[in-house]
Amino acid sequence: MEIILLKNIKNLGKIGNIIIVKSGYARNYLIPSGLALSSTFKNINIITKKTNIFKKQTKLKISQSKFKIRQIQSIFPIKIYSQSGARERLFGSIGPQDIAIAIMKLGIQINKSEIYLKNNFIRKLGVYKVVFRPYKKIGINFLVHILSKNHI
Repeated sequence: MEIILLKNIKNLGKIGNIIIVKSGYARNYLIPSGLALSSTFKNINIITKKTNIFKKQTKLKISQSKFKIRQIQSIFPIKIYSQSGARERLFGSIGPQDIAIAIMKLGIQINKSEIYLKNNFIRKLGVYKVVFRPYKKIGINFLVHILSKNHI
């Protein structure tokens, strides 16, 4: 029986693949579980349209991500001021949300989920490498300068 896969299935295929399996396996497991559809002309057209929409959305996300990266590169370096005590230790800590807020104050819309820190939080004054990854494997490293409010 010919079917169209709706999800990636190990040892069978990937989403959108048209494959041939035994009819009992298709009727009793794959189709009722929502893992596949029977390979009719109507279903093939539906899957083709969904695939095209998905590809367009992916291209849009990639272009938006590259645009955000160019924006962040243009505002380098990013400085965050925080109160600190003895031995350059911060009162509290600076996390991805604080960095995202600092970037948004400079006019770039980002989410805190796009910011990755090595140890999740910064607890001392200094210069730190931060990863900005807006979409899957598209990202850059940039530096954040944590400066003391006490010495402004």
